[in-house]
Amino acid sequence: MLDYYADPANVVIKSDGGVGNMGDLDWPVSGNENARFHLDGVPFVVSFIRAHYSGTGSSLADLVINIDSGRGIRHDTKLHTIEARGLNVDANWRVPLDEIKDWIFQGNDVLVPTWTNPHAAAIAWGLEVGMIPVQNAAR
Repeated sequence: MLDYYADPANVVIKSDGGVGNMGDLDWPVSGNENARFHLDGVPFVVSFIRAHYSGTGSSLADLVINIDSGRGIRHDTKLHTIEARGLNVDANWRVPLDEIKDWIFQGNDVLVPTWTNPHAAAIAWGLEVGMIPVQNAAR
């Protein structure tokens, strides 16, 4: 079994934001291409996810971390759920070091955090995802 850890110098931070729903696993049909993260064909390890919400409204929704598998829809997987996130309840989550070997993905996989905005016109979201190219993840 390999042990990986994230040297901060090797973390690539990708970001996105919007006011509607976050992410969509059915993007070719829906046309919603926001919150889709990859390293342009390079296998990657997920290090962290941060989400901030601003605006008005009081309802919360789960932030679900999914993988849109390069192997096709039958391999798309819900990886983790961060419950009840929204205005005044940010998400700051990192992959525990003892689990990082389970968060390695192929170059044609896409990480897709999804969040159904309970007040689409009133709550804006910003998202950062830390990813490490597998060849740069220390063992």
